Amino acid sequence: MSNDTVVALRNALERVTQERQQKHTDVVRRQEAVDRAHANVQRVEEQAKRLEYEQQSVKKEMETIRGLLNSSTEKSRALEIQFEKLQKDHAEAFSKSQAVGAMVRQTQQALRDAQTDLGMTRNAYDDVQGQWQEISDLLQREMNT
Repeated sequence: MSNDTVVALRNALERVTQERQQKHTDVVRRQEAVDRAHANVQRVEEQAKRLEYEQQSVKKEMETIRGLLNSSTEKSRALEIQFEKLQKDHAEAFSKSQAVGAMVRQTQQALRDAQTDLGMTRNAYDDVQGQWQEISDLLQREMNT
């Protein structure tokens, strides 16, 4: 057993151990980023569902009032005003829905990006883990000779 070889292998093992610990920390951080991105997607998708429900409710009420206005022989200014307000509410809900739809796409993309980063970080960790195992095995064999 060569003392220089053992020292070199121990130094290499120490360096790769530090790198492995850093890669592990990176994996944990990337997993946390994926978890946050996933929560954001769920939050924004829920918001989109609420807006869709709101938009459908306003649309249904508009259709009901339109039916009343069309079937009535007398003009009801009060119903016309309510119909106009509902049209405005419907347009606002539609605009919000469009904005939230864009947010859904953005958060979904952010989630995919975070998942990709996590995968690459896990691969880097696995590579360093393999190096650690290889050097550890070499050191063990050297110390047993």
